[in-house]
Amino acid sequence: MLRSTVYARGSYALNLVGTGAVLTTLRQQLAYSNSTPVAIQPNTDYAIICYAKKISGSTGQVRIGLRDAGGTAPTGSSYVGLSLSCGGALTTSYAIYSTTFSIASANIPTTLYLDIYSTTALNGSIVIDELVLVGGM
Repeated sequence: MLRSTVYARGSYALNLVGTGAVLTTLRQQLAYSNSTPVAIQPNTDYAIICYAKKISGSTGQVRIGLRDAGGTAPTGSSYVGLSLSCGGALTTSYAIYSTTFSIASANIPTTLYLDIYSTTALNGSIVIDELVLVGGM
């Protein structure tokens, strides 16, 4: 993972670079407010939105979504899928990718992360910019 100056907005973007051999996870625990984790509210609409584009490569898939400490997505959540090889594959121009979801109270784990993770090894380069998790829509 590298800082890229090929950005959609601002000065930098995240550049995920892979050789096709390793699965990768970049993980951020949800932000803290007054020393308390910001909680995902049950039965509330949320969205994950980002700009993304392909720099190079032809294989690999990356997801952006909520997961618990063990790497499991809560029931009811969704993810943004970015692919170098499948239908709807990334192009060399920035585009907006998004998903919406709502999680029932019983399915919200104690610790929750926003993860960027590969599901098949990335053989190439993807740039992600302006990644946001928005709630209460």
